[in-house]
Amino acid sequence: MNLLRFESKKFLTSRKNIALIILSAIIVVCNYLLITVFNDNAMQRSFYEMQASELSNSVAELESIVESESAAKTALEITKQEAEIVSTQVTALNQEDWSLFLKKQIEYDKLQLKGMELGTIPLEESQIRDIHKNIAQNTYLYDNELKPEIAGTEKQGINYTFTFLKTISPFILLALIIFLTIDILNSEKTNGTRDFFNSLPYNKLSLLHSKIFIYLIYAFLLVFFMSILAFIIGSIFNGVGNFNYPVVFQGLSADQVSVFTISTWILKYLSLTFFVILFIILLITLISTIVQMDFIVLTATLIIILLPSVLNIYIPAIQSYSELLPASYLNFNSLFTGNTLLSNNNITYLNSLFCFLGYSIFLYLLSIFIVYRRKRI
Repeated sequence: MNLLRFESKKFLTSRKNIALIILSAIIVVCNYLLITVFNDNAMQRSFYEMQASELSNSVAELESIVESESAAKTALEITKQEAEIVSTQVTALNQEDWSLFLKKQIEYDKLQLKGMELGTIPLEESQIRDIHKNIAQNTYLYDNELKPEIAGTEKQGINYTFTFLKTISPFILLALIIFLTIDILNSEKTNGTRDFFNSLPYNKLSLLHSKIFIYLIYAFLLVFFMSILAFIIGSIFNGVGNFNYPVVFQGLSADQVSVFTISTWILKYLSLTFFVILFIILLITLISTIVQMDFIVLTATLIIILLPSVLNIYIPAIQSYSELLPASYLNFNSLFTGNTLLSNNNITYLNSLFCFLGYSIFLYLLSIFIVYRRKRI
């Protein structure tokens, strides 16, 4: 317990660590200001007005050639329906009738799929997947009487927390965690606390455990602090939001979609983040037991984490085993929405937990072996 208390006091008295916490708070606030000041909801509304005008012109053009081009008849019928739907959506937007807006959006997306089947609307595979996701999400919103994002829901408490966590993953999050851990290791070298502890008659494994525990708790609390702050800021200015707001997961097939909630997404995010932090801290701790030069520790950490992803671009064979590489799971957004399945159907959320846990156990055992052999941390 004395070891934990000492490590805690050392952390709290570090100006750099306090500055890092302040920086994380600034990131949360600045991101909120950006999505508020540079709000693109007005642009999205204008898009529907422009689309209504373009569809109206398309109807006029098709009507002028429909008598001479028999194939244009089907296209004209679908285009007329599209024009009517979008025109109604513009009215719904102006009146903020979100239920009507969502209902018409669902009709429009289904009409797109119908047009594709009839051969009048060419769609790429990515567009087809997006349409199926949109139908699932908007149907959920409509059935549960929730507002779409165009209504500004992304600035509400729980919704902003969701938006913010998506924004910082994975690179900003990784940078903050690595910087925090490296800074703690650097302070140990500068202050001589590691040599001091090694000279004491403490069990070296107890020292190792206390260090890992402190790093893990503080790094995770940093992420948790940003999540709570994002929720508070969003709630103060735009309300709490809805914990049941939908997130869509899509399988290999475009129509294989399922809906879960933002609250579930955040819990899954924090759980995976915990295992990622554990893996990174154990990796950094292991490397630091071998070499204490900060630059080498940082470089080696980044190479081990990111090199497999780089090699994957040039060596296609690695793709077949990418589920064994931690870097394959760092794109949380793609992992949670199912996009990672398109590259490898074994890259799933459950496998990500097993992967990081497995490597963490290996790194932990290797660290214990090295500390036991060297009799020092």
